[in-house]
Amino acid sequence: MSETNDWVGLKNTLGLFAIWAVVSIINSLFLALWISVQWLVSSRVITPLRPTGIPSLVLSMFQVLFAISTLAPVIITIYRDIRIMLLRTQRSIRREIEVGEVHESD
Repeated sequence: MSETNDWVGLKNTLGLFAIWAVVSIINSLFLALWISVQWLVSSRVITPLRPTGIPSLVLSMFQVLFAISTLAPVIITIYRDIRIMLLRTQRSIRREIEVGEVHESD
C-alpha cells in the first residue's frame, strides 16, 4: 500500500470520527434540552400548584405522558443517527472486501 493511500485512509477516518463527535454533541444537547424542559415544568409549574388528591394523580399522569412524548423524538433521532453510522460502516467494510478480492484475483 502506498504512503498516499495511508494518508487518504487516515484523513477519511479522522473525518468520520469528526462527524461522529459532532453528531454525539448534538444528540447530547437534545438530551440536555429535554432535561431542562422537564426540570422547568416540574419546578416552575407543578411545584407552585401543590395539587392534592385526584388533581395530583391526574397531573402526575400528564407529567409522565409529557415526558414520554417529548423524549420520544430525541430517542428516535439518536437511534437514526446510530443506524446511519452502522450502515455507513457496513458499506465501508463491504467496499474494502471488494477491493481486497479484486487485488487477490490480479
